[in-house]
Amino acid sequence: MGNRGGSHGPMLGAFHRLRQGAMIFDSGMPIPKENSVNSQVVQKFNEQENKLGPLFPIDTNGAENQFAVNTNTSPSQKAGGSSTCGKKNARRKKAKLKSPGADEKETLVVDANAVHSNESIQSYSRWLTRRDPHSKAAAQRGEGGVRMAWGSAQEHGTFATLMLHHPTSVAEEVGLCVVDHSAIPAAWNLGALPPMGASPDGIITMDTAWFKGKKQGAPTRERLVVEVKNSSPFRKHGNGATFEFTDRDPYDHPPPYHMPQLQMEMLACGVTGGLLCMQSATRGVRVFYVKRDDDYVAAMLGVISDLYTQYVLTHTTPPENTFNHRKDHQALVRATKRIAAKCVLVEEIAHRQLPGEAYDTRAFV
Repeated sequence: MGNRGGSHGPMLGAFHRLRQGAMIFDSGMPIPKENSVNSQVVQKFNEQENKLGPLFPIDTNGAENQFAVNTNTSPSQKAGGSSTCGKKNARRKKAKLKSPGADEKETLVVDANAVHSNESIQSYSRWLTRRDPHSKAAAQRGEGGVRMAWGSAQEHGTFATLMLHHPTSVAEEVGLCVVDHSAIPAAWNLGALPPMGASPDGIITMDTAWFKGKKQGAPTRERLVVEVKNSSPFRKHGNGATFEFTDRDPYDHPPPYHMPQLQMEMLACGVTGGLLCMQSATRGVRVFYVKRDDDYVAAMLGVISDLYTQYVLTHTTPPENTFNHRKDHQALVRATKRIAAKCVLVEEIAHRQLPGEAYDTRAFV
């Protein structure tokens, strides 16, 4: 699906995790008391974070060349194996830029000495002490490690962009949402199921009438799960010893392999719709509306139930391509592609600077 090759690894991972059984943490408190204590702990944590100020330092010394607002350009810049950090006679590097929707090419001249000078970043050393080692550690894990680190770092900003674009919306911060087995319709005729849950990047309540084509009138507010996907602009270059920075074209339709995750999140949160926010490094955020499909969810849970009853409960390791020959599994794959194709692109949000934040424009540390 979506040219992403599958492997046997995820199924084996699920099999071994399910064999471990549920981990129960009993606080010994009544549920209302436990919720109250949790709220107090969260409030204290948030107060401590607020005292630290923005994660990224706000420039007050005029160092706009080092930290600046991101632009809607699509750079392609290569990084060599050696660094020019701290060199007085560093050569000036050139990177070609192509603005979205423009055929002509522009050229950005990057002064490596100015960007990487120790003096220019001295005032931000506390922040860079945390940020730079994390970036280098991700690079050591290869392109996959960079993609994971990039996605995690950008999730909060993407969700904040959505919130700011819809100021009347109400956002909820959530963790693991557990599927209520008792709420699963008996008509789905499912066998035994393992404990299940999903962790959306957030939940938002907002007016949906404007993109659902409903007549003008009272706003229709709907609670939606939000899942964020960020495309890393870093790719291996040449023999793999270096990376290049090149932004891909935005997706016209979301890849099918994101659909099972969205559908499970909607089931776990008890909602009927979700927003898939796909952000590129330089071309903004594309927001897709995904509708819950209960027939699809029932078929998906049917496969999960078979994995659980036929293999986990019998302590039998599932063979490779366990369900590929089954017609119901093949139909599920086709349905996954169909749901992805039916997703509605509801809006495109351009990049903007978030309040109280600045941006590190360096592609490489």
